[in-house]
Amino acid sequence: RGLHFTINNPQSQLMTVMSWEVFDVVVDVRVGSKTFGQHKSFILSDKGHQQIYMSNGFAHGFCVLSDTADLHYKVSKFYDHDDEFGIAWDDEDINIKWPCINPEISPRDLLHPSLNEYEKNTIKSDE
Repeated sequence: RGLHFTINNPQSQLMTVMSWEVFDVVVDVRVGSKTFGQHKSFILSDKGHQQIYMSNGFAHGFCVLSDTADLHYKVSKFYDHDDEFGIAWDDEDINIKWPCINPEISPRDLLHPSLNEYEKNTIKSDE
């Protein structure tokens, strides 16, 4: 799974694990933020009714730790596939300690840039 976020129509998300268990990650992708590039990770499961809220400006990704998982998303805006972007799930500068061995990554997610590449392109487009 990649680290995804929206660009032109920033969207907040609330995710709940309805059944089973996932390793969930959020990364600050707000260029210029004091915490830019920092991440937090959580294990969410159907035990304890845990949720995670992601404000806009944060990339989100997860890997399923159980055989399957049912997730429930609430979002602040309608989903627009063309507005979704991502950063590399295995970016060495972010240094996420994913608990998955040989994860299945989509061809699209394999093409996402590093956080540094994203930052450079964002700053250039703002100039």
